[in-house]
Amino acid sequence: MDITPFLSRSGSEPLYQQLYAFFKRSIHSGYIKPGTKLPSKRMLAKHLNISLTT
Repeated sequence: MDITPFLSRSGSEPLYQQLYAFFKRSIHSGYIKPGTKLPSKRMLAKHLNISLTT
């Protein structure tokens, strides 16, 4: 499964809130199933080209 959120850098919502909303929505909708391994923070930050502290 590809867990890659789309982040809008030009929108008014901060990136960290977009990430939170993506994972929350994906879990509640069943897209991310129980037991699914999530990417590490470091891998996700590198893949999305964002700061690790985001």
